Amino acid sequence: MPAVSKALDGGAAKTPNKATQMASAADQEGIQLDAAVRMGLSRNPDLLSAMQELGIANATVIQAGIISNPTLSGQVKFPDNRAFDTY
Repeated sequence: MPAVSKALDGGAAKTPNKATQMASAADQEGIQLDAAVRMGLSRNPDLLSAMQELGIANATVIQAGIISNPTLSGQVKFPDNRAFDTY
């Protein structure tokens, strides 16, 4: 990905700096710039924390919209007739 090296050093042919050397190494190893950025962002602790908070907030919104389980209640009365009790 020579465009990465050219973009990092401003396109000028001068002594390569650290960023240019890293971009060249990335080109040789086959890693793409977007993959490297994605990897860096996925390992950022601040971003991971924010994503977790966002996920919790989203789950709370979903849970608030869910209808609760229906309940059924009733009462049964049996006759209080002791005449049928035989021991």
